[in-house]
Amino acid sequence: MSVGEDDDVVRHGLEVILGEADRLSGLVEELLDFSRMESGKLTITPSLNDPLKIIGDVVDMYGPKMARQHKLSLVFRRSQKGPKKIKWPTATVSSGCLP
Repeated sequence: MSVGEDDDVVRHGLEVILGEADRLSGLVEELLDFSRMESGKLTITPSLNDPLKIIGDVVDMYGPKMARQHKLSLVFRRSQKGPKKIKWPTATVSSGCLP
């Protein structure tokens, strides 16, 4: 490998690590939200959100697990049709989409 290729590999590795750290932080927040919900201390304030992004995030989060565990393929084709914004609680997006 040349020096330039090494830099690209390191950069990609760091991007993956940062992405996974963000994902882990989000999972911790989801767990805290569940705890707050169970204790009755979670205040949900809906705000305007992009429904295509909400659904896409859920597909991205759960699609690979479904593929591994159940040999299913979860596909979401993003379209420009439909509402641009909906009122939805941002903090509990994935927990609110799936049972």
